Amino acid sequence: MLDNVLILSIGAVLATISLVVWILLASSSVPSRLLLIAAVYAAIFGAVQSLAGDKAAFTVIMLGLIFTALCKLVKLNFNMVHTANYPKHRRCY
Repeated sequence: MLDNVLILSIGAVLATISLVVWILLASSSVPSRLLLIAAVYAAIFGAVQSLAGDKAAFTVIMLGLIFTALCKLVKLNFNMVHTANYPKHRRCY
């Protein structure tokens, strides 16, 4: 049985890996990046399933997906705030 903090950290690492892969392989095609990310998710799922069981493996995958979606939303917000067309960070309120 894996500890809850370990499951949370594995999910965070999985989200970080998927974001870094997406940025580092920006020159390659989208299906190849998605295939590599899916392979990483499958490898982590298999490893956690063999160590702790199905419930922990599904939890790690779901946490990785949730963290990835949240990070992509924060990145989108950051890009919107710091755009040259509409610099919200220089506005006076």
